[in-house]
Amino acid sequence: MLEAANDAGLSTSHVRRLGLPDRFVLHAERDEQLAEVGLDVDGVTAAAVELARAVGLEFTDLSPATDAPATARQNGVAPAPAGRG
Repeated sequence: MLEAANDAGLSTSHVRRLGLPDRFVLHAERDEQLAEVGLDVDGVTAAAVELARAVGLEFTDLSPATDAPATARQNGVAPAPAGRG
């Protein structure tokens, strides 16, 4: 998707690629391996929050959302400034 967006001339500066590192991952249970490389729920959430803050979004609460737009407003997620993303 990132390559297609880039080919279409879309800005991809707000995209964060996550994946396996180019190194041996220790033998363990799947959830332990994902946590080791930051691909568990906590790691992906941390990467998303870090990127959101980098592009100007601020969070006051990260409660689970059922209705994302409405819950985001209730939880204090500021919308991106006009012209971004």
